[in-house]
Amino acid sequence: AEIYARPKNTFVARAVGFGSHLQTVTMNGNTTRDFVLPELTAEDFEAGNFLQYPWEMSGDAPWVITTASPYEGTYCARSGDITHNQGSHLAVTVEVTAPQDMTFWYKVSSEDDYDYLRFTVDGVQIVSWSGTVAWAQYTYPVTAGTHTFQWSYTKDGSVDTGDDAAYV
Repeated sequence: AEIYARPKNTFVARAVGFGSHLQTVTMNGNTTRDFVLPELTAEDFEAGNFLQYPWEMSGDAPWVITTASPYEGTYCARSGDITHNQGSHLAVTVEVTAPQDMTFWYKVSSEDDYDYLRFTVDGVQIVSWSGTVAWAQYTYPVTAGTHTFQWSYTKDGSVDTGDDAAYV
């Protein structure tokens, strides 16, 4: 495991194959601390399907697994084929065992400022992107507990631009 110091006696422990653990520790001389790290969970869509996690689809067209333009590997998820005033939603509800970062890669090819990829946690919009966005990484800190993560691609009432899609 690796330990990273942060401000105000806060440390982060990480190990390959596991998530991270953040804890505030008062340091007096040599200090030994045990950490229980959560198992790292990852979805890379390399199975070529949505069967690894309890994915839920909603909206006007379901997300699909595609070999077109993945960030790495062979596959990625792509929003459904929608038209004006429609949306395509991909969600998963999971138990987060300890506070940790939720990280994913995304790409958008849409009409700038009108058609959006939106990321929500427990029904609250966290961030959105539109226009031409090359593959980029996004990280969001998540508390322990059951959470629903959702990616939604929505279009306004006119204009088609680029792929008119979002990728995760």
